[in-house]
Amino acid sequence: MDTELPRTLVLADDLTGALEMGVLARRSGYRAIVRMAGVARSGWPSEAQTVVLDTASRELPSETAAARVRDALKEVGGSAGEGEPAAWGVFKKTDSLLRGSIAAELSALADRFPERPLVYVPAYPLLGRLVRDGALWVLAEGAWQPQANIRQMLSTHFATQAIGSVADPDALERLLARGTHRTLLCDGETQADVDRCGEVLRRWIGRCIVAGPAGVFRALYGERGAVGVWPRLRCGVAYIGSTHPASIAQFDAVCTASGHSATLSEAVDFRRHASTWEAAQRAGQWLVLRCPDAHGAAPRMQFRPLPDALYLSGGATAAACLRLLACTQLEPVCELEPGVVFSEACLPDRRLPVITKSGAFGDARTLVRILAMLQEGSLPDKDA
Repeated sequence: MDTELPRTLVLADDLTGALEMGVLARRSGYRAIVRMAGVARSGWPSEAQTVVLDTASRELPSETAAARVRDALKEVGGSAGEGEPAAWGVFKKTDSLLRGSIAAELSALADRFPERPLVYVPAYPLLGRLVRDGALWVLAEGAWQPQANIRQMLSTHFATQAIGSVADPDALERLLARGTHRTLLCDGETQADVDRCGEVLRRWIGRCIVAGPAGVFRALYGERGAVGVWPRLRCGVAYIGSTHPASIAQFDAVCTASGHSATLSEAVDFRRHASTWEAAQRAGQWLVLRCPDAHGAAPRMQFRPLPDALYLSGGATAAACLRLLACTQLEPVCELEPGVVFSEACLPDRRLPVITKSGAFGDARTLVRILAMLQEGSLPDKDA
């Protein structure tokens, strides 16, 4: 893991996935900037080794999603390298449950870099997703359930005969060296399989496109930098906009957790709970809001005053809330748990601590643990 990565461009189809990729770069010692979708900013930030672009395309029709990828590539232009992107690392973060227009977006990316093979590693065993014979299996209620035929999904935009099957990580290096397939689909039944794929792909950065959920990128990036720290945040607003069962269970667990200092409510319109928020601030507590129908919605109020921090569950919800605050980009700092990212959001007049998590994973007590970690902090208390 001592090989330096080149400047790296990452595309993700939602904000929580983009931030997860950014924090993996940060853990490996590389500064990462995550750009919000729809922000017109050209070129490559001089201070960043890794730039992550949120295309906000997960819920879009396939052709529109592919166009978002092409537009994102035009945004950075040739400014990431010496005039041309030939030396970039190019990564595409995909959803571990295959949500979104994955085949269409991968096809758009492959068309932009026709000289590079596309390597897709969709397994994420740490989250209960394995790939066997080109099919995704998901761990649900203690049993492995077939989810989707990935090869069939890819065949909507890639010639079937051009998709090479990679049964094990040792075969990946051989197939890349031969150059006989433009697209490689990797199996992975254990995290060790995925880690070994990441180790192989690290040697091919700049010569291939790497796609998959965060599992393969954890191995590819490694962890060479210092472990991140975060300040003590006694109070803030947690907004649960995802309707995924995992997020609902996490909200319910906070409601029933004994001894946990949280003021709870359930509504779309934050204005109805302004007095509750003021009381939570005085008590040094977190206000936890959940909207059962908030697909991409956000509290219809500018927070005044701004909370000390925001916890946002669900990629569309996170993006909507941050747009209300005129956020243009975020800088990931650390992971509180795998996939739960602590970042600083760049607002017009300040940097705001923001914690994000995809709505589709975590156990029932994830939110209970995260709020406890935030209230405790990892830095010495300035008031002590």
